[in-house]
Amino acid sequence: MRLELAAMRWLWLGKGCHYILEQRSPRWHLGAPDILGVTKCRHLIEIEIKRSVSDFKADDKKYYRRELYINKMARQFYYLTPPEIVGKIKPLLPPWAGLMSTNEAELVYVEQEAPVNKAATRLTIKECVKLSRCMVNHLMSYVIALENNHQKFLRRDDQAFIELEDANAGTWQI
Repeated sequence: MRLELAAMRWLWLGKGCHYILEQRSPRWHLGAPDILGVTKCRHLIEIEIKRSVSDFKADDKKYYRRELYINKMARQFYYLTPPEIVGKIKPLLPPWAGLMSTNEAELVYVEQEAPVNKAATRLTIKECVKLSRCMVNHLMSYVIALENNHQKFLRRDDQAFIELEDANAGTWQI
């Protein structure tokens, strides 16, 4: 199950985010969020994916999450976890965060709605342009990697053939 894809789909369809990025941030000193969505009003919704309770507890030790993050970054902040650990994480959830889980069909369920952070600042136009560049660079890297793999596959196909000998028909190349 890809929690990242489920979170991206939820931001796009559920929250109407125009930009959705993975491991990118317009404000670099505040860490690299797992999934970041930008609404049409240029507010951020962040989703941090935690696959275990120990991973969740380790997140509390990040200084930018505790001190800088709350008043500067996301309008809403969610943790997304597998359904089997929701009960263990819910009592540990900070007051500024929401909690989501998924099912087998990779649909996202909001277990606890995230409060709206009214102190969060909107993205500037310059930061939106920066995010656009990040998205394009990420897509181009992906396309180049696909093209390189495709070329390797074609070269391998040209060099690899099987010769079959048939006493009656001669040699065949496959």
